Amino acid sequence: MNWMSIQRIVGLLLMLFSTSMLTPIIVSMVYSDATWQTFLFSFVITIIIGFIAWYPVRENKKELKLRDGFMVVALFWIVLGSFGAIPFFYADETNMSIT
Repeated sequence: MNWMSIQRIVGLLLMLFSTSMLTPIIVSMVYSDATWQTFLFSFVITIIIGFIAWYPVRENKKELKLRDGFMVVALFWIVLGSFGAIPFFYADETNMSIT
């Protein structure tokens, strides 16, 4: 398996996913809601972790094989679910645990 290419793609996808948290930030600011800080924190954490994953392997441009593609999809679903849960975990109003 080409782990460096997988890491590069997952890092890029994570940085791209972090931009989806900008919409709730804007909507929360427009409606004077207090949750914009939670989404901003989640956006910053997500883009930083994505950058940390992508930056060391940014020059790796090797071809992906079928197995690598399956690994990218599986890892991204796990990573997407984990980072998408950050706003719910840190929001004061929800009182949710990690489970």
